[in-house]
Amino acid sequence: MVECSFKFNIDSSPAAIINNVKSKIEKEGGSFTGDENEGNFNLPTPVGSIEGNYSVIDNELKIDITKKPMMLPCSMIESELEKRLK
Repeated sequence: MVECSFKFNIDSSPAAIINNVKSKIEKEGGSFTGDENEGNFNLPTPVGSIEGNYSVIDNELKIDITKKPMMLPCSMIESELEKRLK
C-alpha cells in the first residue's frame, strides 16, 4: 500500500542523485538498497520509521512511501525529501 507518492525532476545524472541520497540516509541511521534505476529505503525518525521505494525514469525520480508514522504528514516527508535531493 502506498501512503504517499512524490515525483521530482532531476537535472543531474541519476547515479549522482541516488548516491547522494543513499549517503544521507545511511548517515542518519537508515538503510538504502538499489541502483540508479530503482530501490528501497528505510529511515528512522523520532516518531517511527519511514519506508519506501523509488524508481528513476528519464529525468524523473518517483518515490512511494509504503509505511510512515501516522503522526507524520506526507507534506512534511515531501519537504524533507526535497532537502535531501539538493
